[in-house]
Amino acid sequence: MPLVITPYALGYALAGLLAVGLLLAALRRRHLPGARTIAWLLAAVAWWALAGAVELAAVEPSTKVLWSAICYPGTLTAPVFLLWFALETRGLGRLLQPRWRAAMLAVPALTTTLAATNAAHHWVWTTFGPGPWGTNTIVYGHGPAFWVGAVGYSYLCMTLASLILLSVTLRFSERHRWRMLLVLVGISLPWLGNFAYVTGLAPVPMDLAPFTLLVSGTVFLWVLVGSRLSDLVPLARMRLIEHLSNPVVVLDATDRVAELNPAARCWLADLGGDVHADRLGALLPRDPAWRQLTQAGVRRNELAPASAGGRTFEWEWIDLLSEDGRPAGRLLIVRETTARTQEETRRLQLERRLLRAEKNESLGLFAAGVAHDFDALMHSLLRRLESAGNRLAGDATATREIREAEAAVRRAAELTRQILLYAGTEHGERAPLDVTAPVRAAVAQQRRGIDPTISVEFAAAVGVPPIEGNAAEIEALATNLLRNAVEAIDVPGGSVTVRIWAETIGAAFDPLMRWEQEEPHGHCVCVEVCDTGRGMDEATRARVFEPFFTTKPTGQGIGLAAVWGVVRSHNGWIGIATAPGLGARVRVAFPALG
Repeated sequence: MPLVITPYALGYALAGLLAVGLLLAALRRRHLPGARTIAWLLAAVAWWALAGAVELAAVEPSTKVLWSAICYPGTLTAPVFLLWFALETRGLGRLLQPRWRAAMLAVPALTTTLAATNAAHHWVWTTFGPGPWGTNTIVYGHGPAFWVGAVGYSYLCMTLASLILLSVTLRFSERHRWRMLLVLVGISLPWLGNFAYVTGLAPVPMDLAPFTLLVSGTVFLWVLVGSRLSDLVPLARMRLIEHLSNPVVVLDATDRVAELNPAARCWLADLGGDVHADRLGALLPRDPAWRQLTQAGVRRNELAPASAGGRTFEWEWIDLLSEDGRPAGRLLIVRETTARTQEETRRLQLERRLLRAEKNESLGLFAAGVAHDFDALMHSLLRRLESAGNRLAGDATATREIREAEAAVRRAAELTRQILLYAGTEHGERAPLDVTAPVRAAVAQQRRGIDPTISVEFAAAVGVPPIEGNAAEIEALATNLLRNAVEAIDVPGGSVTVRIWAETIGAAFDPLMRWEQEEPHGHCVCVEVCDTGRGMDEATRARVFEPFFTTKPTGQGIGLAAVWGVVRSHNGWIGIATAPGLGARVRVAFPALG
């Protein structure tokens, strides 16, 4: 194969050797972001330039055409590698999965195949003619495959790469933007070189693209390593901020908004902030609670804006310093803590419930011991009073006083029974039970002894399943609930409503209800007593089931405690929904049988 060494061939060969040297330098730094892609680009340039040197040195036209076809793998893949570098720089590496890389290389592969088989179809080159005298070059007439597969696709890749790198440049701070401007200059050179060759405006009869691409690869490698871009890591920092799930706002040294990550844009849009504002005060949501972020000296805090619908947040300022230690800006990081706050609230509630349960259990055990002894004394007193009444039957005064004493002892015995119900030691026989009957009996009994201006309504659903329970205890439970509801109504014309129904309870079961210990679950029979009385504040509601706690001047504080004991002994749940002036709903849920 005869060769003639011309200045053009030497230029291509020198460019190829320089590309190989830069390729080795890039491979030694392949651990750096983007270095591998730059290495691919330099490998394509080296292939293109070295094969082009042989094409320029060859004498026979057929040999020139052959080596021109051999150039094509480097010629056509170099713009693709430029696009890869731009995508990696922009943080879109997810688009460079193996299947996408293969798709991007499909057009170069097809066009290279057409170049290798050009003699059969002439789709790449249509004619061949001698170049200027003394240059040992050939002038190619170009076919449709050249304009579409080589020029069109290469220009498309370089256009996309230029636009992507331009967008990256605009996102950099001014301190680092000049480096990306160098990258833009580097990527514009292949445009100019190839355009000059295709349009015939080149000062020499050969494609200058290998030289311009060599310059581009050198610029990319220098920006990556020589300018210590990889040490400053502004690109990595930008990617990190963009991918953070927490809102991040970057302020410059003059407190102007320099950058918002996508999470911050969503946060501001959700809460009514202005994502286009250039000052923090105008940027933040309109709720006054957010103004604390602008207060001097406050570095970190938590807040629960009223307009956020119960959501809670914590925020923190981080100072940004320049290389010489001077303030360069600030970083605002906002974290939503709603889930953590709710979990902490649930934990504290559970702790309080456990402490209250332990306290009530200790008090219940003590009260049960006293109540058992007291119950025995009451029964002994009743027997003696009955015996004395029989002996003094003829004395009217003595008989009346004995009957009054018996009534007082029976009230004391009932109080003792309530204490035993609370303590859970008064267990009656358990059997399948329809709660409707004992609750209806309690309602009928209470109706007879209350203010006639207070209405008591009773409603029971049809087909309520049975529970495992004791009728006397369920009736005592309903009696105490009704008595408590009636006593809470301190104005004429109030009402009490008793309802019984069954349902399968899920997560959204009556969110207004505050349950003791835990929320019910599964298929349950529910008994609810609702009154229009004065209601309770949170402090009172939290203590209503404590034994001997009462807000009434003459109250004993044992009725609702006994209710809680019955519920607990039946493996049920009890909760209250109430507010001052809005009455109260007390709901009991028992596990249904079947």
